[in-house]
Amino acid sequence: MPYSLTTLFSLYQRTPAIGQGSTRPSGTVARTVPMSAQHPLPAWPGSASMMAARQARGASEWLKTWWRGWRSQSHRPVLLGALARHPVWAARFGQEPRYFHCVQSHQVDRRLAMGQRIEALARDISAADLVFGPALAPRIASGEQVRLASVAAAEGGLHICLGLNDCSYHEGVWALSLRDDLGRRLYYMSLSFGSTRSVLVPTVQGPTAVRQHSADDDNRELLRRITKAAQGLRPPALLMAGLRSACAAWGIDHLAGIAPQHHVKGRWNLRASRLRFDYQLFWREQGGYRAADGNWTLPTQQAQRPLSEVPTQKRAMYRRRQALLASLDGAIADQLSQRDLSEPPRLAD
Repeated sequence: MPYSLTTLFSLYQRTPAIGQGSTRPSGTVARTVPMSAQHPLPAWPGSASMMAARQARGASEWLKTWWRGWRSQSHRPVLLGALARHPVWAARFGQEPRYFHCVQSHQVDRRLAMGQRIEALARDISAADLVFGPALAPRIASGEQVRLASVAAAEGGLHICLGLNDCSYHEGVWALSLRDDLGRRLYYMSLSFGSTRSVLVPTVQGPTAVRQHSADDDNRELLRRITKAAQGLRPPALLMAGLRSACAAWGIDHLAGIAPQHHVKGRWNLRASRLRFDYQLFWREQGGYRAADGNWTLPTQQAQRPLSEVPTQKRAMYRRRQALLASLDGAIADQLSQRDLSEPPRLAD
């Protein structure tokens, strides 16, 4: 006999979530029960909490969230254990149920099944804690967008920042972003650590994200202004150069980019409308090639074009670009090795 939604909700309320010491109503984040005195076990939020955080409504949406939550129960200890070992992220996850919703739904690579997503996220937060280090991790966990370097521009500065992904939790927890003096996100690329030696770029987002800040923004003018300040480097290429500098400082030796068909928004019948960025073209421009896993492997070092191959009329700009990239390497290396990251140096004009 089929169950009604009311009956299913009642059953779910009586099912204790892994990591909770007692049965609590769905939507209530229970107090943690210690695994040990050093590592408290965080709680997995209920369906009501996830729906409230997403501002989702409706019986069908609740049933889908409940069903995903029920399926996730056997996999939860992997992520909860990682959060218990890395309390700097546990506090953040405890404040934001959407992280749990995304890992139950889809995250980073749409091919991943429930258990694979949860394992990947556990590896990601564990590696990030080690990569960022004790000085930087708490600042990122607090929501701060930490400035790593700044580029002088005609109309205010442009800042390369490292922090939490504040655009889409489905596309990765961390992001390297290009921001203006007011902290507004102009461009960004999300990051997902497979280990302390490997990182994947699950998404690159451009001017469509800018329009949420002001309906009067002219995206083409923004692109022109940033490209001019970066000596001919388009914003995604500037961010990729910044990421390569960070990878060198972190000791990352494997850099990858998502294939569009594996993007979380890359479902075949929706890809054309959801993905405005040409991932395959960009990865090729960055020297990438298709790997056995279906994504793109990217070189961790910036390619240096011989000056003799540059047209004569563009050689002066190319020299300035090379100086900019060298300054970028030095500035980000200095910032990621310092305890005080509050004053990023400006790069050479």
